[in-house]
Amino acid sequence: MAGIPALAPHRQPAGGRAHQAAAFYAVAVAVECGEPLVDVALGLVNQRSQEHGLPSFSRERVTEPARLRLYVAEVKEAWVLDQDSPVDERAVVPLDGSGTESTDREDGQWQS
Repeated sequence: MAGIPALAPHRQPAGGRAHQAAAFYAVAVAVECGEPLVDVALGLVNQRSQEHGLPSFSRERVTEPARLRLYVAEVKEAWVLDQDSPVDERAVVPLDGSGTESTDREDGQWQS
């Protein structure tokens, strides 16, 4: 099963010190990517794959009758593990637009 990369808004913390995390946790709802958005989703997956030196997926590898499918996940809640904390301390990640559709543009482009 292939998936859409999760993207979160980049914010500079108060004081200018960037926080680092050792783990990302999320609660999400996933559905199979609808036919009208397969090419858009595949473009995102392939861009990310190529950035990491991995091969691209073809449309034939992620649509019927192939075994793999593309899924779109809507993150409902998210946390990061603070690697500077001596205990398992998770910080909530604010989600702008939480609870909205993954795409709501007429051109089918994902919101970032």
